[in-house]
Amino acid sequence: MKKYAVIPDLHERWDLLNQARRLHQQGYKLIFLADYVDSYEAKGDGIQFLLAVIDLIIENQSIALWGNHDVQYIGGSHLRCSGYQESLAAVLKITFESNKHLFTNIFVCEETKSIFSHAGLSSNYLAALEENYGLTSLEDVVYLTNQNVKEVFYISAYNDGSDPFDGPLWLRPYLYTQEVFKDYTQYVGHVYNECVRQYKNMLVLDTGKPFLIEK
Repeated sequence: MKKYAVIPDLHERWDLLNQARRLHQQGYKLIFLADYVDSYEAKGDGIQFLLAVIDLIIENQSIALWGNHDVQYIGGSHLRCSGYQESLAAVLKITFESNKHLFTNIFVCEETKSIFSHAGLSSNYLAALEENYGLTSLEDVVYLTNQNVKEVFYISAYNDGSDPFDGPLWLRPYLYTQEVFKDYTQYVGHVYNECVRQYKNMLVLDTGKPFLIEK
């Protein structure tokens, strides 16, 4: 049996990271949905936390995604997300950039028919890829998304992802109104809720708790 533990937005929560570590010890493959830093409680240990996350990613050979709170430190966004740590920005940039090979924008697990990204793939995002690159298959979408094409980083004037044209680091799931890749389930974080929410074939897992998938 394959066991996956999907770890939602960490935001420097040591309790959630410790849960992930215990699941690793129990034989689960970890999939991190990103937003590792920018604690809303701002304890000032963002560097130590990120290094602990990176150690676990390497030890577990985890799937680790990029999130909007992460890419802002490596120049992936002109915006500053809530919780942005100006005093740590230079060191966070170095830490993320020196470990860029560990992170990706999207991951597809054919075994579980699952698509993992930070905020989700929308019909508008796919239409933009088709118009600009002429590619529409899931394999093509994964390739382009992980090549950091400009559409990945599209951010609306609203600054919070509240535009249906926002990319997979920014889309708000309640704007996911047209189901895409219907044979797959999309797993995303990005929007906190106390319980898992479903929007068509998209599950929003940012609950502060790991989500387990066993196949």
